[in-house]
Amino acid sequence: MTFEEITGLLHGVDGYYAGQTTGVKRLGIPPLSMNDATCGFRDSDIQGTTTAYPSALHVAASFNPSNAEKMGSNVAAEHKAKGGNVLLGPGLNVQRVPQCGRNFEYLSGEDPILGQEMVKSYVDGVHSQKMIANTKHYIFNNQETYRMGGNVEPDERAFREIYQRPFHVGQLSVMCSYNRINGIYACENPETLGMLSKDLGMHGFVVSDWTATKSTANALKAGLDIEMPGQDYFSNASFANVVASGDITEKMLRDAAERVIYPMAKLGLIGQDALDGSKVNKNVTSDAHRQVARDLATEGYVLLKNDFLPLPLGTGSRNAQGGKKTITLLGDFCHDRVARGLGSAQVDPIKWYSYYDGFVEVAGNDYNIEYVPTQKAGWRTISHSLKSSAAVFVCLGGTSTEALDRDTLILEDDVLMYDVQRFAKKNYKIGVLVNTPGAAIMQWAHHDSVNAILAGFFPGELFGPAAADIIFGKKSPTGRLPLTMPVTENDHQFTSSQYPGVREGFYGWPIISQVISIFDYTWLFCAWLKVKLVGWRIF
Repeated sequence: MTFEEITGLLHGVDGYYAGQTTGVKRLGIPPLSMNDATCGFRDSDIQGTTTAYPSALHVAASFNPSNAEKMGSNVAAEHKAKGGNVLLGPGLNVQRVPQCGRNFEYLSGEDPILGQEMVKSYVDGVHSQKMIANTKHYIFNNQETYRMGGNVEPDERAFREIYQRPFHVGQLSVMCSYNRINGIYACENPETLGMLSKDLGMHGFVVSDWTATKSTANALKAGLDIEMPGQDYFSNASFANVVASGDITEKMLRDAAERVIYPMAKLGLIGQDALDGSKVNKNVTSDAHRQVARDLATEGYVLLKNDFLPLPLGTGSRNAQGGKKTITLLGDFCHDRVARGLGSAQVDPIKWYSYYDGFVEVAGNDYNIEYVPTQKAGWRTISHSLKSSAAVFVCLGGTSTEALDRDTLILEDDVLMYDVQRFAKKNYKIGVLVNTPGAAIMQWAHHDSVNAILAGFFPGELFGPAAADIIFGKKSPTGRLPLTMPVTENDHQFTSSQYPGVREGFYGWPIISQVISIFDYTWLFCAWLKVKLVGWRIF
């Protein structure tokens, strides 16, 4: 391979996907086409062409590695059909901070052993489709606040036994993170990147998180192989300069290129057809894939409390006069609003099937299903619903996003529970449907008036029908908590230095880099604001 062919494998170029390289056509080495992946193929410009699968955290709640393999295989199949060959996932950072905006993306929950078992199966599922799984984010990207350079100072035992353990899974590529470890950026940290081959036995490539590359020679020598999304530091000219200066050798470049090619050879990608970007527009969702999403959603739901479920169908749903009994759903998250993740994990399906949709589908022939939006849930309505309904379900949820941590662990519309409890009596059947990105404070949970709590962690586009399958006894609840539910905002009793951290100037960045970072993530803020505004009915 020529110098230009080698270096062309080591940086990003403009293309159809979130990240893309050039490849070497004359040798049959295809470009790497990378796309965001943790809940399905992300492309907000072409909505409705992929399946919005449950979040990784929701799948982790099933404690079933075969579910992780099934999800990895199905998500990878859609990526492959879209023309991709690198799936930027799974996310597997062990939860340290309950407020972390990306906890819903991570298969580990807060348990490294659970993470290791689930991630290995997920990676196997991806590889079964001849796709490269890219585990992320290596390492200590356990919060979004200050992630663009915040410094983590771990002790070695916690590093190896907790945070590194889920990366022992036989992956063929890893994405290094934005933060620093012991003062050195993750994408040029020789100690942590060196462990990938020495301790984890990984032979594949390391790609930077987008704009996380900080140098040319130091990053390459530490073990970074590909800069994404562009070539600010890993361009042909940059490499030529550092080779000429003696900072690196051409052998180092060849070694990096071999690490890039190794996963392609391992999975049989060498000699594939040239990248066809037109496939990115292809509709790759299907009824079969949506059924998988529904099954995964059902198995991840966690029944936290239960005094009356499942509700009967057939004759058990009739009143003394033989008419249908009524079930009331209270709150916007029952129908009008979707609790979902934003950022790199955002997937826009053809339709979100709400709790109301699910109740109507599963039990509409047996019950009258009534829906009361939040703004109409005054005390008169709540009192009437409790007296006249066979059961009342309050729907609580929220959103979460990359680049921002959650400002509270209290669920949106949480006040509805206190309004309901004012009028509750012992003979009422009151359930709560929780759709949360992670840990949530539920101070009302132990009140006698709360008879059932079904919790999900962003269960995907068919979250409503999947929940209804459990509520009406068509499926058994099998999920278990992959994390701890706190009682207060800071149950961990973090000091400010432990979370959110201590500012170091611009979090260790030069001023110009911080400004660039703000522009890079403006779109994330706008997406979050749009959801808020739609929820508040300004539009």
